This record gives sequence, structure tokens and C-alpha cells, in this order.
Amino acid sequence: MLDLASNLDLPWNPAKLEQRIARTWRKQETTSTKENPQQQLLDENLFQAGEHLDLLQRHQNHSKQTIVAIVDQLDDTTHKGLQKRANDANRPMKILPPHG
Repeated sequence: MLDLASNLDLPWNPAKLEQRIARTWRKQETTSTKENPQQQLLDENLFQAGEHLDLLQRHQNHSKQTIVAIVDQLDDTTHKGLQKRANDANRPMKILPPHG
């Protein structure tokens, strides 16, 4: 087991130094995640939460696409209805003789 890590050369990137320190720290740990049931349960729950978030995002994207399709269809229907009304308004009106 390592109790001390000496860096003979300091890396240019500070992340590399942190990785070295973390590696030394991990080697000092006595229990792994397989031996620690709480950590394993937490990992499983986090994994399941990630899967649920992915599923929610897929449903959200599908819902957005459905709403966009409905709005586009309504826009087309409304546009056609307005166009028909405009065409009807431009037609000459027939004047019917009075009944009698």
C-alpha cells in the first residue's frame, strides 16, 4: 500500500496531477464497490434514474413532434378556410328577386 506519492516531475496539465493523487488515494481504499452494498445500491439507483431520464426525454421529444404536427395541420386547415372565405368574398353576389 502506498501512503505517500512523490511527484518527481510536475505535469503541465493540472488535471494530470489530480489524476495521480486520486490514483494514489484509490489504492489506499480497503473496500471496493462490490464489497460495499450501500455504494452498489446507490450506483444501481443512479443508473436507473439515468434510464428514466432518457425515457422521459424521448417522450418529451415525441410529444413536441406531435404538437408541432397538430399545429401545422391546424395552420393548414385554418389557412385553407380563410382562403375559401376570401375567395367567397370576392365572388359577385347574386341578387335574388323578391318572393311574391
